[in-house]
Amino acid sequence: MPNTVLILGANGRFGRHAAEAFWNSGWRVRLFDRRIDTLVDAAEGADLIVNAWNPPYPAWQNEVPKLTSRVIAVAKSSGATVLIPGNLYVYGKGSAKRLSPDTPHRATNPLGRVRIEMENAYRDAGVKTIVLRAGDFIDTEVSGNWFESVITVKARKGLLVAPGHP
Repeated sequence: MPNTVLILGANGRFGRHAAEAFWNSGWRVRLFDRRIDTLVDAAEGADLIVNAWNPPYPAWQNEVPKLTSRVIAVAKSSGATVLIPGNLYVYGKGSAKRLSPDTPHRATNPLGRVRIEMENAYRDAGVKTIVLRAGDFIDTEVSGNWFESVITVKARKGLLVAPGHP
């Protein structure tokens, strides 16, 4: 019997690609629909919960802790592992040039602090959690991220823009 994954935020960039990747790998994929599903029912029997919920940045401080608490509760009741897309915000300014699982999380800005608190909440709750950390998650569709706004904005003209000093 194939494993079952529940995708939260399946309409977003990370969730959409996670759903496709798990489907292509033979997993049973459930896409959570907050209009009709309850999180407890949707998580029942899931082996993995992908938490790709991503509120707008201005809402992070209020919304991320609430969403995290909900996911922790259902992961504990269902026994599922949680996978979250991680970012580099947690490291803060002056972090090591080469990052590792042991690199300290020293962010002082609000977005970095929220992410640190979220990751700590999963760990402190004892929920098995996988943090898939990347500098950015690039999409096959226009999604308004910095990469397509800066680096590839002139790609159709054969130009790529490199950030930093030339």
